[in-house]
Amino acid sequence: MADPNVVPLRLTKPAAARIVKEIAADPDRIVPVPHAKKRMVQRKISITQARRVVQAGFIDGEPWIDEHGNWRVDMRGMSAGEQITVGIAIEWRTRLLIITVF
Repeated sequence: MADPNVVPLRLTKPAAARIVKEIAADPDRIVPVPHAKKRMVQRKISITQARRVVQAGFIDGEPWIDEHGNWRVDMRGMSAGEQITVGIAIEWRTRLLIITVF
């Protein structure tokens, strides 16, 4: 059986969704990076709205690995009557980094 603490070489959309939901159950583990904070102010999207999309939205597209070796997904959903996309990086099994919002 694979070690759950080791970052997999392949990550299916359903597996990514399970991992995101598991981590997102604790909103303190959904953390915006400085770039995302700027975009949130610019686009008038609150941290609460972004977290709701991560917690209750769906993955749009397939997961991919970024230049830092983290799995990335774009989450889409509605919050406060707005369609929002939140780009997140999964710091494996520990937290979700909000990279950008739009």
